[in-house]
Parts: sequence; structure tokens; C-alpha cells
Amino acid sequence: MKQVGSIILFVICGLAGNDALAQTLAASPYSYYGVGSLFRKGSGHNRSLGGTGIGLREGYAINNLNPASYTAIALPFSQLTEIGLMVTVGQQQEGSRRESEVELDFPGMALWFRLNDHWMSAVGLTPYSNVDYHIEEEASFIGLNSEYTTVYTGSGGLSQVYFGLARKWWNQVSVGAHLSYIFGPLTSEQDITASSLSNWQIYQNTYLHTFTLDVGVQYSLQWENAALTLGSTLNLGSRLKGTYTYQVLQSEEVIEEEETAADDYILPASAGFGISWSRNQQWRLSADVSADQWSKATFEQGYQLRDARRFSVGAEILPDPRALSYLRRVGFSVGAFHEENYLTLSGGEIETKGITAGIKLPTNGVALFHLTLEHSLNGNKDLIIQRYTQLSCNISFFDVWFVKRKQE
Repeated sequence: MKQVGSIILFVICGLAGNDALAQTLAASPYSYYGVGSLFRKGSGHNRSLGGTGIGLREGYAINNLNPASYTAIALPFSQLTEIGLMVTVGQQQEGSRRESEVELDFPGMALWFRLNDHWMSAVGLTPYSNVDYHIEEEASFIGLNSEYTTVYTGSGGLSQVYFGLARKWWNQVSVGAHLSYIFGPLTSEQDITASSLSNWQIYQNTYLHTFTLDVGVQYSLQWENAALTLGSTLNLGSRLKGTYTYQVLQSEEVIEEEETAADDYILPASAGFGISWSRNQQWRLSADVSADQWSKATFEQGYQLRDARRFSVGAEILPDPRALSYLRRVGFSVGAFHEENYLTLSGGEIETKGITAGIKLPTNGVALFHLTLEHSLNGNKDLIIQRYTQLSCNISFFDVWFVKRKQE
């Protein structure tokens, strides 16, 4: 009954997932803007390859970067559960000032099922964005010899539940789609403290939700000693809806309060292309390029957005699952990526770049550990530079259903 245990574990984690997922990215003042800092989808295997996966067909990991890849899970497995943990060490630098912190995070979970020889499905829970900042600002009243301090605090973020379905046509083409529900709160608070005046608090809470659809396709060619896969994905974007609550307090007394509809958030259309090339089932190269049309999106704040682009490459030594030597059943991978953020601030544009490395460790044939180390640099030298080192561990549990055992 291992499959029942996997489903129960998924449901329990899903019930607690909204709070857990809200803490998945390390604190960043850039999460003040828009829907917060965006979370990159993908399993531990994808992250170890620099985040590539659109053109990747992996037999032992759930690749949610392209739903068409669900048809690649190796036989005879008919069910796969994947769950992970992540430790993030972050450092922020603004001039000579530095701050560091460590977080234990939950990057999501997924279940994959083989429905029959042609149809496969998956369901998952993953973060979409994170809001987590703490900013202090000191200023003086004009014409008065008095100062006040304003503290800006943000929390929350959006989560994403998705259902995927994929079908394999002939031996070369796979198509798939994700139907996702994106939801969650974006909360901000301003505390204004002055020696000569009463304290003021301003609370803003925006709860947003929407459905979104993305589709993917993969085309594979195989030769005697090599394999080539081309993949692409498309999402037409969606409008977020919800409620916006605003409250002003003076010395803990409510002065003003209102609740209105929040419908000024539009998520962008996006498209991606990926390619992978393997040789002798011993090594594989992969590369992705994707673009999000954030310049057409809108937020209530009204600041300038730009289209986001991401480039990533990866290389791996493929394991031989049938080898007698344990070392030959271990996989190794490296990668790199460069990302242009959707924000354009007065100090310039925000970019992220990083390198990754991973190792794939099999156990007794029913579980697989994937350890990934990532180091990235985010920000702008004229604003704030952020350095992140992340160590993640993804565990995959395999199972075989509906297989009649031979009677001896």
C-alpha cells in the first residue's frame, strides 16, 4: 500500500502547504514590488541543470517545466511521488552594510501517474512568488526639529496548485497541458513612530487568485547512439482577482478602514524553447530560453515593468540503473543560468545569475535522492546585491501498480 501512503503524505503536506510555501524564498527587499519575488518551477533535477527542462525527457524525475515530459517516466513505474526540502543561506549587501540569514524551506511536491500506455497525469503544489521584506527609513518633519521612523514589513506570497495531463503520439511526439490555480495573500504593514506624535500603523492585505493554462510539446529523434529532443511551452497569461483590505490605526485605534475588489493585477503571457542532446546514454547536454511578457502586465502600484528573459544550460553524466557498480548508478550534473528580472527601478535593472551542481543517489530501486547545490547573485550594484547559496534535497519514491505477479 505504498501508493496510498504517498497520496496521504501529499494531502497532509498540501493542507499545511500554504504557510510553508510562503517562506520558500529568502527575504528580499525586491519582493516589495508586484507579486513579490518569483519562484522558478522545476524539480531538484531541473535545478541541478541550471533550471533547464523544456526540452528534457527524464525517466526518473517529475519535470513540471514542460507537461509533455510526463510521458518520459521509465517503465515499469506507474506512480512517482516527489517531495523536497531546501536550506538557503542569504546575504544582502548595500554599500558597506551586510546582513545574513538562514532559512529552511519547502519547495513543493508532486505526484505522477501512468494512466495507460499513452496517457500520463500529474498533480503538484509549488510556490509562485514570495513576499518577505523589512525596511527601515528615517526622515525629518519639514520645518520641525523632530524625526520619525517608518518601518515597512511584508509577508505572504502566491502558491500554485496544478494538474497536468500528457499524451504520447507515435514514438516521437508528446503533448501536454497544465491547469493551475494560483492563490495567496500579499500583506504589507507600515509602522510610523515619532517622539512628538502618536504612533501610526497602516495595514494592507491583498488576496489574489486565478486559473491559468499552459501547454507544452516535445519532439524526439533517436539514432543508434544518440537522441535529440526539442521542446516548447506557451502560457497566454491571466488576470488575478480578489479583495483588497486597507486599515489605518492611530495608537491602536482604527481611524480608517475599507475593502474593495482587487482586479488590477495581470500575469504575463510566456513562452519557452528547450533542447537536449544525449550520446550513448552516458551524457546529456540541455539548454533553455524563455521569455515572460511582463511589459504587458499591470500592478496597482503603477511602476515600470519590462519583459523578463531567462537563459540556462546544463550537462550531466547519466547513470546506468542496471549497473552492478553503485558508482555507475550515480548521476552527476552541472549548470548555469542568467535571468533578467521584470523590475525596472530608479537605480537600474535587476538581474540574476548563478551556477548549479547536483548528484543523483539511488537506493534499493524504489527511491532516489537528488542533492543540488546552487549559488546565485541577484540585484544591481547601484542598489542592493544579494548572494544566495541553496542546498536542496529531493526524494523520489517509485511504485508499480496493477502488475500481475507470476505464480511460481
